[in-house]
Amino acid sequence: MTACALCGEATPVSGRFCPCCGYHVLGDELLSDPGLTQIQIELGRALEYFCFRDERWTLHTLADARQPIEYFDLRDRQEIEEKTVKALTEARPVSDPLGAEVLRPLRKIIGASLEHSREYVEGLRKRGVIRTEPRPASGTLEGVEPFSSTLYSWVRCKDGE
Repeated sequence: MTACALCGEATPVSGRFCPCCGYHVLGDELLSDPGLTQIQIELGRALEYFCFRDERWTLHTLADARQPIEYFDLRDRQEIEEKTVKALTEARPVSDPLGAEVLRPLRKIIGASLEHSREYVEGLRKRGVIRTEPRPASGTLEGVEPFSSTLYSWVRCKDGE
């Protein structure tokens, strides 16, 4: 048994699909290659990215395992950031700007889990790329208290904000 490079779950050495994520196959030759330990962290990140983008990999050798890492390193980070900001700013106002409702659609753009997507969006906020703005809840019924009186929208920051 060995640990899945993507999810960390135990995987049979037979090279079948990982029982946890079910997205990739690591072949026997790769699993027995001592060089796998040197690239395992990078491979895990790359496979996570491709998993959330619905791309599957079958990796038989160490050379095969280097390919998703190279593609991952070549991805256009500026394009990913622009698509993320666009998706956030076009989304409807929500009570939790970092909730699953907001982050789920971003997983495929960012290529990461909800937790990593949240970290990515927080990074954009800290760098001053985006911020939230409160929006008063509208359309409430008379005499009925809304769950949240404030909703939040994501907006792109202007230079110097």
